[in-house]
Amino acid sequence: MLMSLYISFMKNFIVLILFISFSTLAYPQIIQEKWLTTSEGCKVLDAYYEDDVTMEWEGECKDGHIHGFGTLKKYVGSRLHHTYVGEYDKGKREGTGTMTLASDSSLEANDGIYSGQFIDNQAFGEGYWQFSDGRTYEGQIVNYRPHGNGVQEMSNGDIYEGYFVSDDLYTGAVYKVSGKVILVEKGNIVEKLSKQTSGSTYHPELGKLVTEYFDENWGRCGQKDAAFYRRIRYKAPNIPDGTIKDYFIDGTLQNSFTCAFVDYNDDGKNYLEGTSTFYHENGVISGIYPYRNNKLDGEAREYDRNGNLESTTNYYRSYEHGLMTYYYPNGATQYAFIYDYGELVENKYIEYDEDGTGLVVYNEDFVKFEHDWVFSEEDYNTFVDRENGFVIVDIEKDFNSFLQLTKYINVHNDRNLLIKTDIYYEDSKSPEGYGLIAGFKDWDNYIIFEISNHGFYRILNIVEGLQIEISEWTKTEHIRKGDWNELQIWNFEEESYFLLNGNLITSDESVDFRGSNFGPIFSGEGRSAIASLDIKEFLPDYYEHDQSNAYNEEWLGNGSGIFVDPNGYIVTNYHVIEDADEIEVEFTVNDITMVHNATVIKSDEVNDLALIKIDDSDFAPFRDLPYNLKTSGVEIGTRVFALGYPRALTIMGTDIKYTNGTISAKSGYMGDITTFQTTTPVQPGNSGGPLFDEQGNLIAINASILGPDNAENVTYSIKGSYVAALVDALNESVQLPSSNRIGDLKLTEQIKELSQYVVLIKVK
Repeated sequence: MLMSLYISFMKNFIVLILFISFSTLAYPQIIQEKWLTTSEGCKVLDAYYEDDVTMEWEGECKDGHIHGFGTLKKYVGSRLHHTYVGEYDKGKREGTGTMTLASDSSLEANDGIYSGQFIDNQAFGEGYWQFSDGRTYEGQIVNYRPHGNGVQEMSNGDIYEGYFVSDDLYTGAVYKVSGKVILVEKGNIVEKLSKQTSGSTYHPELGKLVTEYFDENWGRCGQKDAAFYRRIRYKAPNIPDGTIKDYFIDGTLQNSFTCAFVDYNDDGKNYLEGTSTFYHENGVISGIYPYRNNKLDGEAREYDRNGNLESTTNYYRSYEHGLMTYYYPNGATQYAFIYDYGELVENKYIEYDEDGTGLVVYNEDFVKFEHDWVFSEEDYNTFVDRENGFVIVDIEKDFNSFLQLTKYINVHNDRNLLIKTDIYYEDSKSPEGYGLIAGFKDWDNYIIFEISNHGFYRILNIVEGLQIEISEWTKTEHIRKGDWNELQIWNFEEESYFLLNGNLITSDESVDFRGSNFGPIFSGEGRSAIASLDIKEFLPDYYEHDQSNAYNEEWLGNGSGIFVDPNGYIVTNYHVIEDADEIEVEFTVNDITMVHNATVIKSDEVNDLALIKIDDSDFAPFRDLPYNLKTSGVEIGTRVFALGYPRALTIMGTDIKYTNGTISAKSGYMGDITTFQTTTPVQPGNSGGPLFDEQGNLIAINASILGPDNAENVTYSIKGSYVAALVDALNESVQLPSSNRIGDLKLTEQIKELSQYVVLIKVK
């Protein structure tokens, strides 16, 4: 059973790797057509218009439009975007041609050369892509993307042959250089491909509005067997003209959408473009979904049958990215999630009552975070049951110690917390005890709530090594022997409550969680399992009734910054304070939080830097800054760390966050010499925060990341020399930091010291 689960997991993992490896991302800009005039005075239709575009044309101009065979160069600003050599018909690409993307085209794509057919100004039909990294693709193209039958060869020699759907493998075979063949059907790894149809016998009349019938599974059928029908007009085979409308068989509108390509047999092969609007059977809109290049991109909305908004989800190229919100029927927020390229930030979301009271909820995902729970030692072994989603623990005979499987979970221990776990003991032999350990800091500071299959429970609170028995081993009828047991700790300001399977078994004065590690604990031999680890954290009063960003609705965003002068000068990114009408900075010194207004002193938009200054009479300048601004001598491989306030206005809170990595390149995106490339993970809100080396030198300002579509854990940070240049351009004296007095401190002590000078910047 476990082996079959493992194989299933590996298949899904392989599919993910294949999708990443074979995705071409050939030309994923958003279709935004606009007629432009070339420098020669001829009109041309730009299918992917950007601001500051100019065109140069070498060829014939007919009736005021470029026409026939020629060469067109597109520039964005002074940068060459691409060169096209081929055919035009009255200002539109029509026929065959070759497009060469400039190496600095700054597309969300690989640079390279495309040769092939163009229909109605789009790359459409048979084509060939040759990428600069050695990959090639030959086959059918829709909107510059592999879509249809084709062959792609990777730079390592692996080949996929089959059907693509907007870059992704759909149905076909991967031929590995090792000789192994991997079969894919409709996006999944399979042992054997189903029999594929050779083609469609359906040939609709072009230019005419036709009716097509579908069964309840959206398979094409005759009218008498239909559950739905479609009204569609084709301007060419498989190419629709205008809006497509689907109806319930009774004539009620079911969906209204646009496509660049429609497959006659398999809707999974369609190429969606534009807005798709779905309807309930009563005619009320049920959902609005924006598509760009066949990927969900933008804000999707879903409604109930009464027209009440149920949810909004922001997407970026099919990833959940940004805020996802679910609503009560009265319009109040019920749940709020923040996603970062498909990943739930800190694995947390916010749950609201209808009156606006909020809880930050953490639900452990044992499968997703498997590496945090799998251990193998001489006395015990743990593994994750992926099918059921829980952790199984085997403890050997004569094991005479506690086994604790705690995980650090970032919660505010000074707030009201609810902690819950579901735990199970299945063997005939009963362990001495098993249960929940909470607030674990070290073996001198923790809380244990444990039970035994003999029908007893006990609760211990260990504070600085002192053992406080909230309850000694006590008999209870609420333990389910040989079954799952749910343990809960409710910790409030005045009192703590302990519940077993929903029954209150005891309470005590409020316990003090000294640490942020939580998880199961076991003692004695046998097999056990844990199915859940959930923590709910009550938000303070100032979070209540905040249905937009779960912090303070008047602040529109946040970034980070670092003091570069004791008198209140702070450096950050230009994009953090751009267009801000009001700026507030917040920082903590000796456990006291300071909040001050600030104004912009100097901006460097080109290098994305800004200098702001605290503008409050009650600000007390620092005596000095205990670090040094380093402007040279930083080498590849240097260990670095970032401090900042990622997503402080949403669910990550206003505690300072630490991440670390190394300098991986001395130049940034596309060779930009103003930045370092590092492996330090950062998120929105880290922008403008400092990057330090191991000696506590300030070496750079964190500015941007490369999304996971391109690479993982790639961060760009603006070099310290450009900070110095910004300050040097001022007409006033600024004393840049030049101290090395924290260089010999331990990392934990460095972080504690430096955190006092890193600020949260809020703007509106």
